[in-house]
Amino acid sequence: MITDDRFMFHTFDNWLMHDDFTGNIINRNHIEQMQEHCKRRLEDNVQLITADGSIDCVDAPDCQEEVVATLHFAEITAALCILADGGCFVVKMFTMFESTNVCKLFLLNCVFEEVHEFKPATSKRGNSEVYIICIGYRKQTKYLPELLQLMKENVECANIFPLFPKSYLPNDFLLQHEICARLFMNFQIEAIESNIQTYEVKPTRRQVNYKQLLRTETANECYARYKVCKIAEQNKVLYGHQ
Repeated sequence: MITDDRFMFHTFDNWLMHDDFTGNIINRNHIEQMQEHCKRRLEDNVQLITADGSIDCVDAPDCQEEVVATLHFAEITAALCILADGGCFVVKMFTMFESTNVCKLFLLNCVFEEVHEFKPATSKRGNSEVYIICIGYRKQTKYLPELLQLMKENVECANIFPLFPKSYLPNDFLLQHEICARLFMNFQIEAIESNIQTYEVKPTRRQVNYKQLLRTETANECYARYKVCKIAEQNKVLYGHQ
């Protein structure tokens, strides 16, 4: 990463780093500080929360779910505590084979009207990241306040136990979850095998030209279909700062 803190430096009033200046949300007190901050500044009317956090797993790529489990738990806990009724939540996750992640998805399905799993075109095909899009928060769900209180109390050790026993999870949910997990797993396997073949087999000039053309046409189609346009200078976050 290029060391460039201009974005943070010129927008620091909009950042919340907590009392210890760490910005760490895997902490019950910090989650409660966020609640108070949003209540004071936004009058409890937070309609959208996004969580795109992760932890470096280069040294243990096979343990990615376990490594990031506590962070995802804290993100979900904070979001459900702060989000307004009817609001939306987007959280980045990875593979979802572990029981802790199955339970997190079940909880989200219980408290939102719609839950979708999506991998954007801008996400590298070979990695496992997916985005869970939750629409229509049902903040008045029965027993939710009590559950959130327990989640906050255990937010720092949430990677060692699932939220619910297996007997609580309906069979139709488990079946849908397995189908979804296998679908994205197969997409990733296909992408990785394609990448390996690309490195092992030297492409011909014709193949290189074809891929370059395909990349260009794909970008042009994206611009045309989604009406992508340049942001006016005066509308940029760092307008007037160099």
